[in-house]
Amino acid sequence: MLCHFLSSPPFSSDITSSPGMSGRQLILEKEPVARALLHTLRAARVDFLRLLIVDVSNQIRSQIFNITDLESNPSDLLQDVVVPGIVNRLPSYGDEVIGRESCDEVCLMRPDLGTLHILPYDLTHGAMYTSLYAEDGLPSQLCSRSFLQRQLDAAKAQGMIFSVGLEVEFILYDENNVTVDISNYGCNRAFTRRSKFMNEVMGMLGRQRNACGYIQKTHSEVGNGQFELVVRHEVDVMKIADSILTIRETVHAVAASHGYRATFLPKPEETNAGNGLHLHLSFSEGDGVNAFPGTHVYGLSEKASQFVAGIVHHLPALIAFTLPSVTSYNRAKPHCFSGYSQCWGVEEKECAVRMCQEYGSGRLTNVELKMCDVSANPYIALGTVLAVGLDGVQSKLELGKPATPDDMGPLLPQSLEEALDLAEKNNVLREALGEGLFEGFIAVKRAEIKHFKEHGKVFDVI
Repeated sequence: MLCHFLSSPPFSSDITSSPGMSGRQLILEKEPVARALLHTLRAARVDFLRLLIVDVSNQIRSQIFNITDLESNPSDLLQDVVVPGIVNRLPSYGDEVIGRESCDEVCLMRPDLGTLHILPYDLTHGAMYTSLYAEDGLPSQLCSRSFLQRQLDAAKAQGMIFSVGLEVEFILYDENNVTVDISNYGCNRAFTRRSKFMNEVMGMLGRQRNACGYIQKTHSEVGNGQFELVVRHEVDVMKIADSILTIRETVHAVAASHGYRATFLPKPEETNAGNGLHLHLSFSEGDGVNAFPGTHVYGLSEKASQFVAGIVHHLPALIAFTLPSVTSYNRAKPHCFSGYSQCWGVEEKECAVRMCQEYGSGRLTNVELKMCDVSANPYIALGTVLAVGLDGVQSKLELGKPATPDDMGPLLPQSLEEALDLAEKNNVLREALGEGLFEGFIAVKRAEIKHFKEHGKVFDVI
C-alpha cells in the first residue's frame, strides 16, 4: 500500500516549494497531502520520521520526529525545521565551528516528499532527504542539494538532459576487524560466503526505490573483503545522488546486524585495495537518444567532446571536491585503476577520465570519472563535475589527444592540500558553488588536513 501511495503523482520530487515560498504558504498548500501522508505512514505502522541532510564533510545528519500524535495537526509534518547555518562549517573529526559563519545564521530544512521511504532495517522509521532554505524562502547558498539542482538546470538550458550511473565500493570486516575474506576480483566463493548479507543489502535497497536507483548488479572486487554495487543509469540525477547516501546507510545497518563492520573509506589499509565511487555520465538533447556518440572528433559529438574537455581541463582543481579526504590520494596512484594523471582515454583503466565503449558496435556511450570516492558529498561531487563539463561546452574547449602508455599526461595533485590550492584559484568552480558553499568547503577541508597532521587519524563518518 505504501509503495503504491508514494509513487502516485502527489509525491513526485516537484512537490518541494517554489522559490520564495514561505514555510507557512507551503504548509497551507500541502496540508491535504500532509494528512494523506500521515494516514499512510500510520497505516504502515511507522512511528518516527527522519529528516536527513548531508554536510560538506559528508556526514549524514538527521532530525527525528515522533509522528504518533499528529492526527490533530498533520501539517506539522511539513513544518520547516530550523538548523544553524554552521551545519556546513563542521569537520569530520568533531563539531568544531570552522570559519567566520555566525551561530546566529539560520537555515530551514525542507523535505523532498518524493524521497519518502521506510527504512527496511528499522520498519518503524520513515525518512526523507531535505534541502536547506534561507528565511526568505529561497534556497540557501549553503545547500549542496540546491547546488546540484542549479547545475542540472544549467545543463537543461544548454539542451542537455543528463543520465548518471554509479559504481560504489566498500570493504567488509568481521568482529576481529579482519577483512571477511582474501579473494580476487569476481570470486564467486567470496560472494557465496556473504550471500545472505548481500541478499539483504540488495533487497533492502530495492525496497527504498524513492531514495535509491536500481541496483543493476553486484560482485566481489579486487580488494580483500571488498564488494561493489552498480547503480543503473538514470535521468533523475538527484535520485542518483541520494542513492549514494541510501547505500551507505543500508550497508552499515545490515553489516552491523551480521556482526560485521563496513567501510567506504577511500584507503582504509595501505596493503589493501581502496574504495572508489565511479561516476558514469551521458546526456540526451531532449529526445531520449544518447547524444555522446558522434562524428565530431574521436567518435564523439561536438557537445560530448567539449563536455569531456571541460572535465579534463579542470581536473586538477575538480578533484578537491571529488577526492576530498586526506586518504583519497593514497588510492589515486599508478596501477590502482583509479587514475593519477590529467588525461583521458578509451577503455583505458589507468586514465582518470575514461570513455566507455559499447561492446560490439564500438560506440562511445558515456564518460566515467574514476577519481571520485564516497568521502565526497554526492551533490557537490556530481554538481562540480557538471559545472566544469558545462564550462567546456560554453567555452567550446577542444578535446586533446587520448593518453597512450608512453604519455599519460601530467601528474595530478598528490594530496588534498595541493588540490585545494588549485581549487581556490579556479573561478569556474568558485562561481558555480557560490561563495558560501565554496568557502565553507575549503575551510572545513583545511581544518581536516591540519587535524590529520597533528593527530594522524581519519574519522570514518561515511
